[in-house]
Amino acid sequence: MKRYFFDVAKGLEDVDLMASRFEDFFLRHAYKAFGSEVEALVMTNIRTKRWVQSPKYVQGHMDLYLIEEVESKDINEILQLIKNSSELKKLTTSRLIHLEVDTVLKHFTWEKFTSLIEKILKNAYDSASVDVEPNQNLFIFFIFSNLSKSLKALMLLMN
Repeated sequence: MKRYFFDVAKGLEDVDLMASRFEDFFLRHAYKAFGSEVEALVMTNIRTKRWVQSPKYVQGHMDLYLIEEVESKDINEILQLIKNSSELKKLTTSRLIHLEVDTVLKHFTWEKFTSLIEKILKNAYDSASVDVEPNQNLFIFFIFSNLSKSLKALMLLMN
């Protein structure tokens, strides 16, 4: 709210004031939005994995997990995991999800996300400012339509 009063005092109005408000909003909420996008990408990618669709593949990954753990843990801990297969399955699934998160973060970085948001805001501002009288509704329309298209295109590129 404080920034709004400073912007008004500087003489910002219409699309310029709206752009400043959006910038402030994105700066305050960008991390949460980035997290949500990463989560959506991970969920989209995971749906196609064999280990999600077939118990046989999950069992294979559980066996692989046990083999890797034999080298680094006490044999009693390994036996406990074998006895408690639900815990072993939970650990294995968690590991596979973490691997997918790492894969997504290699392609969809914070820098790419912020660059995408900056481009969308600039394009929306430029598009809404073409008229003699800047149009706030047009600015908002361009932001949401471009944001949706860009994020969908990014998801398609990752798959």
